[in-house]
Amino acid sequence: MACHATGRTQNVPGYLMRSVFPDGRVQPRYGPGTLLTDSASKFKERWAGWYVTGTHGEMRHMGNNTCEDDNTSFDRETGANCTALNQFIATEKFLSPHCDIVALMVLQHQSQMHNAIAAANYKTRQAVHQAKQMNELLERAPDHLRETAQRRSNTAAERVLQHLLMCDEFKLTDQIIGSSQFTSYFEKIGKRDRRGRSLRDFDLQTRLFRYPCSYLIHSDAFDGLPNLVRIKVLQQLLAVLTGKDIREAYQHLSSETRRAIREILSDTKPEFRKVEAFTTGSTN
Repeated sequence: MACHATGRTQNVPGYLMRSVFPDGRVQPRYGPGTLLTDSASKFKERWAGWYVTGTHGEMRHMGNNTCEDDNTSFDRETGANCTALNQFIATEKFLSPHCDIVALMVLQHQSQMHNAIAAANYKTRQAVHQAKQMNELLERAPDHLRETAQRRSNTAAERVLQHLLMCDEFKLTDQIIGSSQFTSYFEKIGKRDRRGRSLRDFDLQTRLFRYPCSYLIHSDAFDGLPNLVRIKVLQQLLAVLTGKDIREAYQHLSSETRRAIREILSDTKPEFRKVEAFTTGSTN
């Protein structure tokens, strides 16, 4: 937990990807520190200490290389746009000769999205438990929820929503192309709406996904959130997608993109459709 329950994992036991500074022996040098790798990370600060296969145009990362022992500088050209790892390692010893750049980008999103879900789960359960204790002491109704507990749950829901809608995602400036079949496989297993669209569809031109709402909204982890916070997330999500919530954090979503995400969720997420029907009074 010294590494996996810190501010880098949203203060709950969770996942993280880091860029480290490997020396000539390919050992991480912790003196210069490490860099958290997530969807908001600058491209040039990603994947130090990792192998990376696939092309990315003029953008540069820190993978496929080591840094000088006496500093933290990288030759980002040497490891750029690498499509095969056999120049670095004997790939036949491993399950795959690829370390696909698209898979790495999906992993970095998934790690922090799961952390946001876990944090919302923790904070809501704690708030409800503490409220029940106070209700017993003060002889209040068992299901009474204090305003402070509501605020804690609302804050957790907002964090989940911002990760769902990829609010701080770094904008790509060149096309990403993976080196394996990962891209096509990942898209193939997505839930699709009546028009054939899925939250797993990639963009890879300016952002990771064509419809920037996390596919993890379909996960068991999301469905396992306490009702209090899960319904709040869906209600807030609907407010953003219908244009009722116009806060700056969600201005990266065009009206066309919001409409597409809403239609996909209406067809693929029954609970979202129920929240939508209850909120709008629709019987469809």
